[in-house]
Amino acid sequence: MLMNEQQHQSTSKPAGLSVSLSALSIFGLIASFLLVVFIMIALNRPAPVDDSLSDKRDKTLAEVQNWHKELLSTYGWVDQSGGIVRVPIDRAMELTIKELSGRESSLQKSSESVGEALASTTEQSLATGL
Repeated sequence: MLMNEQQHQSTSKPAGLSVSLSALSIFGLIASFLLVVFIMIALNRPAPVDDSLSDKRDKTLAEVQNWHKELLSTYGWVDQSGGIVRVPIDRAMELTIKELSGRESSLQKSSESVGEALASTTEQSLATGL
């Protein structure tokens, strides 16, 4: 029996070796993953932006902003055949406020007349006993 135990011990792996192999394989997987991530970042990195391209972009942005300011502050035709015009934003807001306040007063007048009509109908119903 002593012989069997010696043979068994000599053929079995030490416990420390198994743990170290597991740790080594986990470290290898993590290192492989990081290597793949690094390669993907390196391959997909955009080209550096030079000053001339940056200046060109700034100039284009300024032109677009000036064009928008002009559209928001001047009169112009949008569709001349259809009679559609562009008005400055400040004037458009003034006209909208004026239009909405006119609607509000007309709505208030209509609601007052509806209220009066309901009151008179209620009075008539009470008077006739309906």
